[in-house]
Amino acid sequence: MFKFDTDWLKDGMILHGRSYGFFGKIIRKCLPKAWGNHDGIFIFKHDRWWVGESAPLIARLTPIESYESWVDAGEYEVKIYDVVGANTDDRKKAVDYWLTHVNGTFYDFLAFPRLFFKSVFGDLWKKAAGWEWAHWCTEGVCFAWESGASMLVWNKSNPTPYTTEKRVGTTLVDVTEKVTKLEVHNEDAEEQEHRGCLGLHRAFG
Repeated sequence: MFKFDTDWLKDGMILHGRSYGFFGKIIRKCLPKAWGNHDGIFIFKHDRWWVGESAPLIARLTPIESYESWVDAGEYEVKIYDVVGANTDDRKKAVDYWLTHVNGTFYDFLAFPRLFFKSVFGDLWKKAAGWEWAHWCTEGVCFAWESGASMLVWNKSNPTPYTTEKRVGTTLVDVTEKVTKLEVHNEDAEEQEHRGCLGLHRAFG
């Protein structure tokens, strides 16, 4: 089973996701060069871990266990990125900003057609992609770090999941292997042992 290793998770880390539902596929069609279609921010609140995310219809906190089950079901793939040079105070500011200014806001559906044009024309498209009072996924996380913590991670108007991917190696670092793990339940272990015994029996019996 897929699990996040909470011993290594930190506030403000970024969940970068690729989903296989209709909505995820539509986003990737708007961003044809992107591997992923979603960004969220890890938040520790009420003694548990959440992903703060702008998703239809409103931005909300999603338990990390939901993502674990989606990955196990083959509905989702994730990569985890961290902000280079961020300290504890920076992380708190980013998380507090997201909770105060992004959480509960409407999802910015209007951004989709404009994000498609941005993927084609790049920096020639300077106009804000959607409603100023709503957010799409990357935008909310970007504002948390850049307006909340004053760290220019994306440093670009209308950031998208593809922008996030392009920042890996500069302002972001991939920590996926450190903060994710696969666990084998006892039943699975017993089944593997049983299969191993059958294999030995067939080979040497």
